[in-house]
Amino acid sequence: MNDFPDFIIAGAAKCGTTSLSRYLDAHPEIYLPSRELNFFPFWNEQSGKNVQSDYKVLNHPFITRLDIYKKYYKNVKAPVKGEKSVSYFYPSFSKATIKNIIRIHPDPGKLKLIILLRNPVDRAFSQYIHNRDFHEKLSFDEAVEAWPQREKEGWIPAYDYLGAGLYAEPMASYMQHFSQIKVYLFEDLKNNPEKVLGDLYTYLGVSEMLTGNYTIRYNVSKIPRNKLIHYLYQGLIAYNPLKYVLKYMMTDERFQALKLKLVSYTHYKPEVPDETRRRLVQYYKKDITALQKLINRDLSHWMEP
Repeated sequence: MNDFPDFIIAGAAKCGTTSLSRYLDAHPEIYLPSRELNFFPFWNEQSGKNVQSDYKVLNHPFITRLDIYKKYYKNVKAPVKGEKSVSYFYPSFSKATIKNIIRIHPDPGKLKLIILLRNPVDRAFSQYIHNRDFHEKLSFDEAVEAWPQREKEGWIPAYDYLGAGLYAEPMASYMQHFSQIKVYLFEDLKNNPEKVLGDLYTYLGVSEMLTGNYTIRYNVSKIPRNKLIHYLYQGLIAYNPLKYVLKYMMTDERFQALKLKLVSYTHYKPEVPDETRRRLVQYYKKDITALQKLINRDLSHWMEP
């Protein structure tokens, strides 16, 4: 497909997509860009409008020009090229994503989609913890209540913690427009990554060559034990030039293992409060029921408080 991906990991956010993309990229026959491109929902060539300008609060910039997007795939030697952009599965972006893939991609009928889904209650809380490294200053419940106003102010839907977990509508849209879709649950990848990867290697048409350390989980959301420790972590690993020295001196796998080791000492993963979980389970029940019919998976364990 020349300067376009053969497959897309379309989401959902905080469902293991970063880990999956790293595992796939370790295969010598597969290439993925090192960043999320977030291209398809955000450019309307017919109107010439740059949709990115509508958002005043972003975590990361989008790719908004087709020529720049195609540069990420130009002269790639790997026979199979992919992309991972979780914005493609946000309910508010999925329709534009699908429309633009069909309009821009040279062969959307052959494009292979991979979607990871997670218990939406856990997903919402993980997204909230993740966003505390960016613009999130409120408590979880306050942030949920703040979304309608934030939306009016131009916050990106990554801060719509509950809405991003309503999977049924975007899932139905993707299934309506694309014939080749693989759907996995977060626990599938967590409990048996070798099985998921083996299945995907067959799906993508590459040799069954398990590579990499599948015990490493990437982009895990945690919060610092205190501000001083957080600043030390950021200084050593997150933003300091030492980060690039370490990455140059060791393999990416060893660097990630070191990073996760430090995170285990400096950060912790909070649990969803029981009352919050009970409330959100009720909020998501109808959507989960619809989703399990779409993907033919028993999701009753997601509906347990």
